[in-house]
Amino acid sequence: MKKVLLLTVALLSFISVSAQKSLGYFNTFGVGLNVGTEGIGMNVAAPLGNHFDVSMGFDVMPAIKFNANVKVNTSGINLLYPDGTPFNVRDVDVEGNTKRVTGYVKFDYYPFNHSSFFIAAGFSYGGSRLLKLKGHSDDIRDYYQAWMAQGVSFDDVKINLDLEDFDLPVNQNGDVDGYAKVNGFRPYFGLGFGRLVPKKRVGVRVELGAQLHGTPKLYYKEENGNYQELQKLDKVKGDDDLSKYLNKMKVYPVLKVTVSGRIL
Repeated sequence: MKKVLLLTVALLSFISVSAQKSLGYFNTFGVGLNVGTEGIGMNVAAPLGNHFDVSMGFDVMPAIKFNANVKVNTSGINLLYPDGTPFNVRDVDVEGNTKRVTGYVKFDYYPFNHSSFFIAAGFSYGGSRLLKLKGHSDDIRDYYQAWMAQGVSFDDVKINLDLEDFDLPVNQNGDVDGYAKVNGFRPYFGLGFGRLVPKKRVGVRVELGAQLHGTPKLYYKEENGNYQELQKLDKVKGDDDLSKYLNKMKVYPVLKVTVSGRIL
């Protein structure tokens, strides 16, 4: 979060310096507050002639949490306790958390002199951890402990969750700890109505677009505390809500409403 904010401040400072050296460009500014699918945030924008604007800012996605029952991967294995009793746990409740901070740079093109319709292009940076994953199962913890009390290695009785194209391990304490990561640099395209540097003192802007962040990669926390990337497996995709979410999130949809005020 600190890196995103520092880089955004540095970029905004660059705009301010450019404003002092340019004639006909950066001769006024807009400051905006926004809310949408990327969270809540703010931006600073300046005109580049009659048909272009440039803006820089950041968004803070609050910690929106949701839960999904993810199936235990039982394919090819027969889970039993040491005394022969079947292990009947078939799914684990896993919590997803969307909290992150992103920065962005955008250029807006206004093709018509008497319309606020625009086409936007730019990029987002930071906030590459799209989704954090947490879960726990007392039953799986007890299963591990029962086998390890018999001298069996943890690796020989490991249980995984069937998540999208991956097997997500559950550690020996019965905990699930991981995250889905996307590209740190993400191209953006969008369109809408409204100006970040309004002609009047205050203006409203509505924007619809897409952030191209690539296929999410999944990481999990090892027993030593380090995070390790999981390798994709050739298997049928999971049918739980969390798996479907990860499978569809190659493009992040953007809907944003901004209230801007013009200064200077």
